[in-house]
Amino acid sequence: MTDQPTTRQTLAPEPNGKTPHDPGPPESPADAKANRTRRNRRYIIKTLSTSPTFISGAVIVLFWVFVGVAWQLVVPHDPQAVDPFHSFEPPSSTHLLGTDNLGRDVLSRVLAGAQTVLLIAPAATVLAVIFGALLGLVAGYYGGIVDIFVMRAVDVLMAIPTLIVAVLVLGILGSSLLNVIILIAVFFVPQIARTVRGSVGDEVQKGYVEAARMRGERGFYSMVIEVLPNVTSPILVEATIRLGYAVFTAATLSFLGLGLQPPSPDWGRTISEQRAYIEISPWALLAPAIALATFIVGVNLAADGLRKAFK
Repeated sequence: MTDQPTTRQTLAPEPNGKTPHDPGPPESPADAKANRTRRNRRYIIKTLSTSPTFISGAVIVLFWVFVGVAWQLVVPHDPQAVDPFHSFEPPSSTHLLGTDNLGRDVLSRVLAGAQTVLLIAPAATVLAVIFGALLGLVAGYYGGIVDIFVMRAVDVLMAIPTLIVAVLVLGILGSSLLNVIILIAVFFVPQIARTVRGSVGDEVQKGYVEAARMRGERGFYSMVIEVLPNVTSPILVEATIRLGYAVFTAATLSFLGLGLQPPSPDWGRTISEQRAYIEISPWALLAPAIALATFIVGVNLAADGLRKAFK
């Protein structure tokens, strides 16, 4: 019996040059990380683009952002123009939301008041995120005595009654735009620091941080380059939440007479001024109150959508 020659079947190459069973070269850690980042980004974009909560919130916020930036182009009347002969007029074709106690157009003042919201709330939120994230990064990365010291300082800030501090600080330094922004930012630093510290504490237990330390990378480099990109999601969600609180806090300070002063069309200030005339011209009070409520609701809806997408 003669042995039959064995034939070896060659697999037809695929268009990419690999055979069907050829796994190709192993994926490098850098490529694996980049692929995970792309997959996460696609998932986040898909989730946000199909989330009714996020879309509705984003539409409301973008509307008020547009109004705050381009209010001079959309106001029907000068928001500061006083006309005592037409005070307390009800809504009409000339004044769609009526006039206030000084004859000023309510709609124009509501639209112009969005500018102060965009000046105070985002600026205070950005400042709070910068300093809060820095404190949280340092405390979570180094741990030990550094963590204890930073967190105790944060606890002290959180224990201080905010309204009492606001009355004292703004009463002494004055209710300027800069002072209000700094004060609101200081109020929000502790919450952001605690959130970031918790996320960083989870990240430093992972292997890539230890590998960075073994390579001899400095602490600041490791925190900013290695750890910070992996905690941007909770920072972004927390920043969006604090933005809503910043709008409400700024309006509260203005309502108490601690924010921007007359004749500013600030929503909180306008509500405070017009509450004495609620029985005569309720539209002058309800219009800025509804505007404030819709902006805060929009920010909270957007924040809720972001939180679900970044889970």
